[in-house]
Amino acid sequence: MWKKLLIILLILALIGFGFYKFIYYPLYAKYQQNIIQLSHLKTELDNKSVEVLSLKSLEDDYKSLLAELESGSDNNLLNKAQINSFIIKLNSSEIIKNVDFTIPSKEKVLISLELDGEFEAIYYFLDSIEYLYNTEAININKSEDKIAVNLSLLFPIERSGL
Repeated sequence: MWKKLLIILLILALIGFGFYKFIYYPLYAKYQQNIIQLSHLKTELDNKSVEVLSLKSLEDDYKSLLAELESGSDNNLLNKAQINSFIIKLNSSEIIKNVDFTIPSKEKVLISLELDGEFEAIYYFLDSIEYLYNTEAININKSEDKIAVNLSLLFPIERSGL
């Protein structure tokens, strides 16, 4: 009788061990892997949602800037039709000794100026230029009462039909 009971207990222990080893443990391991994968996916989703929000913000900014560009409001770019009158205006200034211009591409004009005068006059002249420009080169020489300035200004040209 004890042998039967011992054999039954041994069979039950083997069935329990087999259940644990071949059914429960693989399912539990897969469950743990799914939890880890879920946490990675949640992190990835959070990152993607932040990226989508920033893309939407950039898209809205792009649309508003494009609308502003198309409307021409506050546009201080030199227009192709205004280049000649602008250079004539530059030549009429008292402090400008020489004006030279080149057009390195369809989108910009390089204007080289030789200015001669007092600091304030040169400052106010440069401040009075109503178009956007980048200073490409500048050379300043000072004499006793005057300043001689050689500078190259690069003016972007307004593109029509964006």
